[in-house]
Amino acid sequence: MALLEQLRRSGSVVHIPDDAAWAVLGHAEAVEVLTHPETYSSAWGTGVRSKHDGAPSPELLSLNLSDPPLHTALRRAVAQVFTPARLSQLTEGLTQRVREALSSLQERGGDFVTEVAQPVALGTFGEWLSLEGRELQELGHLSRRLARAEDLHPGEHAQAYEEWRSADEAVQAVLREGLRQGRSGIFWELAREVRLNGAPLEERDALYLLRLIVQTGHETTAHALSGALHALLTQAVEFEGLDTLTATEELLRWTTPIIRFGRRVTHPASLGGVALAPGTRVIVFFSAVNRDPAVFPEPDRLVFGRRPNPHLAFGAGPHTCMGAVLARMQLRALVEALREGPRLRLVGEPRRLISAVTSGFASLPVTGRE
Repeated sequence: MALLEQLRRSGSVVHIPDDAAWAVLGHAEAVEVLTHPETYSSAWGTGVRSKHDGAPSPELLSLNLSDPPLHTALRRAVAQVFTPARLSQLTEGLTQRVREALSSLQERGGDFVTEVAQPVALGTFGEWLSLEGRELQELGHLSRRLARAEDLHPGEHAQAYEEWRSADEAVQAVLREGLRQGRSGIFWELAREVRLNGAPLEERDALYLLRLIVQTGHETTAHALSGALHALLTQAVEFEGLDTLTATEELLRWTTPIIRFGRRVTHPASLGGVALAPGTRVIVFFSAVNRDPAVFPEPDRLVFGRRPNPHLAFGAGPHTCMGAVLARMQLRALVEALREGPRLRLVGEPRRLISAVTSGFASLPVTGRE
């Protein structure tokens, strides 16, 4: 964060020499990039470097590696899972489950990440998609391996990549088996029932869709929960009278679990006073964007009454996170449980996750407040 603030002094769009790309640090510029896919495309990949330097990658029907109209058609097909009725069922008992998990930590102490955030996020994800038991636990374990390859091998890029590749192959093997066995439940039915131009997805595209849902469906929410608790415990927050809705939005702005997403410029463009040629990579850094002082007064302070709060924790435009409602539900449940129930304090030293994509905690030891 300190480095991003230092870069911001050079402007809202700053050159990254080693990667021949531009860092987008301003809120207005980020909105411009995220809401104009015709100029800032996802089809070449969303990393810092493009995986497809020549042409976009049409061989895979992917939500995250496509632009409208293909992205729109895929998103519309997938949106059948995100119905309000289905999501509303998940709120029943969610706050109580969170409260019970927190009460257990208050009594005996433990790691909030592994004993509350991950189980709550994974359980809600499983309930949402009718996954349970061994299958859910296995996919949860593998998705954590995918997300934490860098954390398991800090500074060892070859080993981190091998860890990611191994986990990715294992995820795809589990998903392929489930599809071919015709398993029941919303998760599997989604991949079988999605239609594009009236035709079902090929197996490879169905696998990629399910893998994307597994990879993004609960791990980032677990990081949001952990980041929110850390903020609440380190910023001397008074829970009594805390408004759940505004607090949730401010915690999302403050924690911002996704670090960055990249786009490729397809037409000559001007962004933040910088002329961009076709083929240029632009990287939106969400933590910097969500602390842009031009949009958020006192950006480095938790302001629970902040209105408006146009944070971009879930992105913007056609690629806005489809799981945003789910993540908000779980964060609200955490705030409500803390406001009405257990009081915790940090013990030991929290350990941040090492990742170029996800911001969060690998460990957050807590116990009851004395």
